Amino acid sequence: MLYLVVFGSIIALTAYFWLLKKTSPSQVSTHAYVNPVVAILVGWFAGGELLSPRILMAALLMVMGVTAMLTRNKESCSSVKKLKFYEVNKRNLKGEIAQNKEAL
Repeated sequence: MLYLVVFGSIIALTAYFWLLKKTSPSQVSTHAYVNPVVAILVGWFAGGELLSPRILMAALLMVMGVTAMLTRNKESCSSVKKLKFYEVNKRNLKGEIAQNKEAL
């Protein structure tokens, strides 16, 4: 019980909130899709559970979905950052032009 309280709640929740500050929520939420795949592999390795083709296909689809989501978000985030960078620079440039006009 103590292990679950310390590692399952306190440390995991702290790490989760830290990740939310560092990355996008969609990237942080991918753990919900990866955890079942890890559980399947641990059950097979440690518990001697059988892996059927159906289970393997489901695990593969989950990993492919997470990969697609992470790849898509990386591209769209970089586009959004570029757009914000250009908007901020455009505003700064307009402000500088206005200041120069006033100085003249």
